[in-house]
Amino acid sequence: LRMAAVTGLGADEEHLQTLHNMWETHRFLPALYEIGLFYDKRGESVTAMEYFKIGAEEGNADCQHEFGMSLLSSGEGVPLDAEGARGVVLLEHAAKQGHLEAEYQLAKLTYTGYGETPGDEAKAYRMFLSISESGSRFAIMAKYEVAMACFHGIGTQLDPERAVPLFDEFCHRYMERYPDSDEVLEAAYCLGWAYSTGRGVQQSWEQAVKYWEKGATRDLEMCHALAKAYSRGTGVAQNHAKAHEMWQLAARSEHSPSCVELGYAALEGRGTPKDETMAIDWWRKALEMYDRRPVPPPSHRCHRRFLYV
Repeated sequence: LRMAAVTGLGADEEHLQTLHNMWETHRFLPALYEIGLFYDKRGESVTAMEYFKIGAEEGNADCQHEFGMSLLSSGEGVPLDAEGARGVVLLEHAAKQGHLEAEYQLAKLTYTGYGETPGDEAKAYRMFLSISESGSRFAIMAKYEVAMACFHGIGTQLDPERAVPLFDEFCHRYMERYPDSDEVLEAAYCLGWAYSTGRGVQQSWEQAVKYWEKGATRDLEMCHALAKAYSRGTGVAQNHAKAHEMWQLAARSEHSPSCVELGYAALEGRGTPKDETMAIDWWRKALEMYDRRPVPPPSHRCHRRFLYV
């Protein structure tokens, strides 16, 4: 700050100038990564990538990770082109230098497959397991992936007893901070499912309801599951009106199973006046919604739940 006052430059510009001197005069590689971050935070992503590219070519693991991820940014389900393949190679180079975020991204790519390389669920599981035991800041995300694999038996043997405490740790850490995160909602859904069925834990509808309540307003499957709990009076006081309200909420977002339940509710007069015509209308809507439902690609993070739901 004193130097900025003397030179007349802002503190940020002075810091940038210092970083440039560190690279140009002393060839200090980490400076390239910091310069790239500086420009990226200012919204100058093209300039940032130029510096990340230089750093990647010089062998800096942080730059290899940043530039490699930029080359892979075409999106999930998009065929890998030559640039994307180069991105994978850069991530591999960074991972060999112990860059844990690059290892984590490679594990995700290994699960989904990339380019002409098919997905390898068993290898991905081993990679996630290794990262989960690293004690790094990526360990908790890797624990989530390990939990998903164990809970569904993907890439490893079915082991819900191992999955439940990992899901629980993940939810306790992130539920309040990132309530809309796909991973947090997925973990909460699986915990509710586990407690409602006694899968890997002692059955407790009260615990299942507790987890489903956390995400019912943001996740259609949890909204639907909680509505069924209210309808049956399992884990919560029976309330047909509340169940009907929640099924309507889910139905407005094209959730066909909720439309089926609304049809039965109208047929039997549960939480709504008895109306056979309305029941048939709800079932027709359910069929229409089912026919146009979006099917997530295998690379999508919620594909595993889709298969089971």
